[in-house]
Amino acid sequence: MVQERHEEYMKRRLREEKEKSIITYLTETEILEKDMSELTASYYKVIKRVKELSDEVNELRIENANLHNRKY
Repeated sequence: MVQERHEEYMKRRLREEKEKSIITYLTETEILEKDMSELTASYYKVIKRVKELSDEVNELRIENANLHNRKY
């Protein structure tokens, strides 16, 4: 009878460990998904900023060319 209790205990421990590892796996997956989401958002933010700076450079080039073309 004592042997059965020990077996049941060990079965329960194994089952709990499996469940715990699944929960850990899901948690790691969720962390990776969140990280990818944040990286994607940062990537698009950088692309937007590069476009803004590129437009500003082009405006300054035009302004610079206009200053050099003025007759005094």
